[in-house]
Amino acid sequence: DIFFHSAIPPCNLPKQIGAMTLQVVSNRGTPVDPACPPERCLLNWYRARYLAERPLSDQEAQNALRELPTHIEWTTLQRLYRSEQGNWYSSIQTE
Repeated sequence: DIFFHSAIPPCNLPKQIGAMTLQVVSNRGTPVDPACPPERCLLNWYRARYLAERPLSDQEAQNALRELPTHIEWTTLQRLYRSEQGNWYSSIQTE
């Protein structure tokens, strides 16, 4: 998960960054379609959930941050883990 500040819903996040694929963008746990933002109060703090099929190295994670658009001010990067028993992270409402 990449948390970041943006004054408007982000519409130009890369769909693929290295081995990671964008799953969903959310705001306070609510999925956000940048083309049609919900009619509710959104904060300027978003989360982009990117998932990969394998664990990423530290260098790959750092490279991912460099691939974000320059107006995106990222604040937190969280690694998500999965095992044979399932996900070790919380689902977003659409997952």
